[in-house]
Amino acid sequence: MQKYNCGVSNANLANFHPSATAWWILDKITKQAGFTFEMPSKYASALRAIAIPCLSRNASDASNEAEATVSIYPFLTYSNGFWGYSIAGNNGTDRHGVFDPDDGTKIRKVDNATKVIISIVNRSGAQLGMVLYSNSSNGFPSRVYIRATRYSDRDETTTQIAVSIGSSSVSSSTGMYAYEKTYYFADIEEEITWGEYDYLRLFPHNGTSVISGSRLGNTKLTITEDFETIIYPSLFPIPQNLPEISQIDFIKAICGMLGIFAVPDPANVNNLKFVSLDTLQENKAQACDWSDKFVRSNDDEPKTTEYKINDYCRNNYFKYKEDDTVSTNADGNLKIDSEVLDAEKTVITLPFAPSDGSKIRHYELNDDGTAVDTVQVKDRIMRLISDGSGLAMLTFDDLDFTTLLSKYYSTLSRLLNSAITITEQIMLDEYDLKSLDYRLAMGRLRHLHNSQRCACVRPAREEEGSNRKLRAELSNLTKQYDSMSAAMQKSAEGEALKKQINEITDALLESEEGTQRFYRNVGNYPDIKPLETQLGVIRQQLAQMKYEGKETTQEYQDLLGVAANMKDALADVEAGINAGASDTAQLDVLIKGTQNLLQLWAQWSILSKQLGVENKDLEGAGGCNMGTNESRNRPDIGDGRRDGCHKRRNRRSMEIHGGAFCKPNRGYRRGNYRGNRGRLCPRQGVQLVQFVDRKSERESEKTRRRTR
Repeated sequence: MQKYNCGVSNANLANFHPSATAWWILDKITKQAGFTFEMPSKYASALRAIAIPCLSRNASDASNEAEATVSIYPFLTYSNGFWGYSIAGNNGTDRHGVFDPDDGTKIRKVDNATKVIISIVNRSGAQLGMVLYSNSSNGFPSRVYIRATRYSDRDETTTQIAVSIGSSSVSSSTGMYAYEKTYYFADIEEEITWGEYDYLRLFPHNGTSVISGSRLGNTKLTITEDFETIIYPSLFPIPQNLPEISQIDFIKAICGMLGIFAVPDPANVNNLKFVSLDTLQENKAQACDWSDKFVRSNDDEPKTTEYKINDYCRNNYFKYKEDDTVSTNADGNLKIDSEVLDAEKTVITLPFAPSDGSKIRHYELNDDGTAVDTVQVKDRIMRLISDGSGLAMLTFDDLDFTTLLSKYYSTLSRLLNSAITITEQIMLDEYDLKSLDYRLAMGRLRHLHNSQRCACVRPAREEEGSNRKLRAELSNLTKQYDSMSAAMQKSAEGEALKKQINEITDALLESEEGTQRFYRNVGNYPDIKPLETQLGVIRQQLAQMKYEGKETTQEYQDLLGVAANMKDALADVEAGINAGASDTAQLDVLIKGTQNLLQLWAQWSILSKQLGVENKDLEGAGGCNMGTNESRNRPDIGDGRRDGCHKRRNRRSMEIHGGAFCKPNRGYRRGNYRGNRGRLCPRQGVQLVQFVDRKSERESEKTRRRTR
């Protein structure tokens, strides 16, 4: 039992309630669920010192048995045949007032009980016997029954709880009756549901009527009801008085306080491991090398790079549940210094309230100070300490989130304030997934994009006037402007806001175009060289690479795809022109051809940088034969297949035709089908998979919308 301030200092009126450590509760959860768990010693020690007070007084089967009503005096028989009971002297206990003091025959329903268990046994362990008396030797029944009648204001019902299993012979009696006979019973234990009834009476019956002359000697009667609450002193049931929260919510709360999380054990499916971010940091060197599983994109840019982690904001609040009886504010704030994040969010709200030191005021004195009333308080979580004299004591000290964040979240805070999120695609097989050890970093890559290497050393904070800060400001202003009504947009405030948006957009446009990013001005690509010139440069480059033995490299295959797309685009435009541009039915062909030219320009810009070819080198290109249309149209099966620019694990052979990859058309709909890595086009019963850079494809989509 741990000491704490329960709100009343008089120990004769109020009692301390026991507590259970978080470690004990977690151990019970795992045993019930059938698994084991592992936890670093630092956190295991903390959980052994965290206690959950049992603030309610809910009863259990064990406490009900401990508080049962007992009568050991021989039963009295009233003139109406009902048995009566007495607990006078040392003949029994009745702490809950089950026996009616005004009517000794009544066994009452108390404390919202739903059932009553009636037990009748011989005190010495001998066979239970009931003696009947009569003045006639033939006046005894063949059997005797024990029955219980339940009563309410409106109704009554009778239940048989026992029947005799044997009897003695008739003998003479020395009392007021001439004869007596003993009937024997097995030990009686019967459970009766109370239902709508308020009390019951027990009595013997001969099958026809109530027996008025009977005696149960040396007998123990025990009445056990399923009381709602316990009465001190009693057996205090721990599980029934723990907080009413789910097991998973309890585990989440503990993890949230200590900054740990649960991961599966790859070596044992029935074992759960709790780790912290510190563990991942310490195990970085042991991370799996996934460099060979890294899926390279068509350009030298990662799919996404963000200087933030989207699950967090500038202010991340860790909170306790509110309780009107508590004055302590134990909430904490994990701050991240980044202007690109939203303002605030609540990361977790524990299912527990804080406490004022060692006070949990769940009792208070009644008006005359002679008894206590229960005060409803929220569930609590406390620390288990020594009071200095060797006794256990509860306190809330050092459980506030300001202290917890400082103690357990320092690594996360440091990482979040210098966070860079780079999203890439990793191809893992079934074995990789099965053998994942979540205590280690997910994987490391030896070969990063150039931009990724740079990103790893960029500061997370944005300088004043930087593009990232301007983009964040532009996003907020645009949302504000879009939320205005049409009248508001035309007002002075709306015009001022529009002017500010345009100024920031112009500043970003100028800055981004300086590094050849034209997505804010789609359609106005400067200095696009004739497509035939570009194709000539690609042919020269391919010839040089083949001469150097690089035809099996990824760059060579990428360049082949671009060359094929260029030739296809030229052929599509030429076909549209020949069919007659004045024919409105051919307008879509012309538009599509124009879009392909813009798209191919973006592809060529990216690949030329990868291969070291500058735009100025596009002048005066030569040529080399890349394959005929006839060869490109054949649905032949060859010796190599790639999907986009990435190798597939389950390879199927396909023939490469002029830089494009053809495969039989199996169920794909005709027309433009867009997958993750390319565009499937109908071409004489085959599908032509074109290399399409995802960024340039987005730019082309904007161009198509602008053209429409």
